[in-house]
Amino acid sequence: VVAMSDHGQIAMVNTFDPELVLLGGGLIEKLSDHIVPVAEQEMRRRAMPNLVGDVVLRTAALGDDAAVVGAADLAARASTGTRG
Repeated sequence: VVAMSDHGQIAMVNTFDPELVLLGGGLIEKLSDHIVPVAEQEMRRRAMPNLVGDVVLRTAALGDDAAVVGAADLAARASTGTRG
C-alpha cells in the first residue's frame, strides 16, 4: 500500500511543487506510525530534490470523517446557494 501511495505522492510533488502533502483515510488513521515515516522517506528519496526540500508531510486531522464532513459541507453550500 505504501509503495502505491508513494508513486502518487511523488508525482504530485514533482508536478505541483506543494508546500504541504496531507495523507488521510482509514489506513493512515490506523497505521500512521508505520506508514507515514516510510512514505516521507520515499518521497524525499525519489521526488525531484529541488521541489521536495521544503515539503511538509502531515496526516489529515479529520481522518475517516473527512468524506462525511466534506459531503455535509457540499450539502450545506448547495442548500444556501453558496460556492466554495
